[in-house]
Amino acid sequence: MGASMKTVDIFPSEGAMQMSLRKASVSIFCQAGEPWVMLDEHQIHSRIPDLVLARIDTEALVERINGGWGRALSPTELRALRALRPDRGRSLASAAEEMRVGPERARETLHRLVVDTFVERTPSGSYARLAPVRPIVDRVIAIEAKRCDLGRAFSQARAHSACADVSVVAFDLVYRRRAEKCRDLYSKEKIGLLGLSAVDGSWEYILPGRRSRLLAALGRALAAERTLARLLGGPVRRLPQTRLPSGSPESDYPTQPLLLGSVPKGLRRSLPGCERPPRDLLPA
Repeated sequence: MGASMKTVDIFPSEGAMQMSLRKASVSIFCQAGEPWVMLDEHQIHSRIPDLVLARIDTEALVERINGGWGRALSPTELRALRALRPDRGRSLASAAEEMRVGPERARETLHRLVVDTFVERTPSGSYARLAPVRPIVDRVIAIEAKRCDLGRAFSQARAHSACADVSVVAFDLVYRRRAEKCRDLYSKEKIGLLGLSAVDGSWEYILPGRRSRLLAALGRALAAERTLARLLGGPVRRLPQTRLPSGSPESDYPTQPLLLGSVPKGLRRSLPGCERPPRDLLPA
């Protein structure tokens, strides 16, 4: 079931290491029947965890797709939507103050949202929200993979906590003593430690990660928007593959998201960016 962080001389291929890490993560976090998506090298904010698991809120996702609101929103656009109400309009000045931007920036942002029907302009010239603000994912797990550099991994995992419910660092169990020395620090920040064996493929969830106290509504919403973009097959930029011990110094494109668990067939057909996972990766 479990997996390892590897070096080139231990593991025969990067693909084998990726699959092992994925199996351990699915076994720990994904419940059978629940709709999850797995994304590698996925940007949930300014940082890019090596692996992200996100539980899909299927009702929210269907509402976004059926309403024609399939475009992923930027942080400023998310703030604009959250500043508006669906039952009455709000003035440009009031919305700009809530968005914490100047009037011109607010006007440009709201104009884009009006054009794409997320927002409507009322007869009085104010703005009202049409699209829902409910995120299309309701749980986000961010996993940072480092073979032995647990200090650097801690800083990166802590940054992920701004947009993830649980942030975890996966490391090679050969360095367990090193992990035990920094266990208290990880525990204080509620960051999990997942030890992976390069010898026999086993794994041990040494320190369970807990819900982040840094997670804010806007952070979750931003993670959801970037997940939506991947689900709908939006373009992704090339990303460095140097975080994992076997990673190439060159760049590559992230693989397609994998849909795990139960997702309605009609919804699945609406997500061209996704692939079905191999059978041995399905939640037990």
